[in-house]
Amino acid sequence: MTRRRTKAREGDLVIVEWTDSASTDSWMRLQDARQQENDGLIHCRSVGWLTKLSPKAMTVHGSETPTQVMATISIPRSCIVKIERLRTREA
Repeated sequence: MTRRRTKAREGDLVIVEWTDSASTDSWMRLQDARQQENDGLIHCRSVGWLTKLSPKAMTVHGSETPTQVMATISIPRSCIVKIERLRTREA
């Protein structure tokens, strides 16, 4: 597989880089909370077929049959850092 910088369309195999929120469930010093790396956010990457792209979100799925998809994730567009279309090598 090679990365290709072109506009992704529904059905394309893509890699999406995005930022996710994070939380803790324990006490920490205020100073430590203010000094968290990346402002406490998590940098994520998801790979799959682009199911749907709308003004608010994009949905990617990891498995598919001719009529069904599985392992979907919907990512708010405001969280997306980068989208790259992947091209598969054909035999």
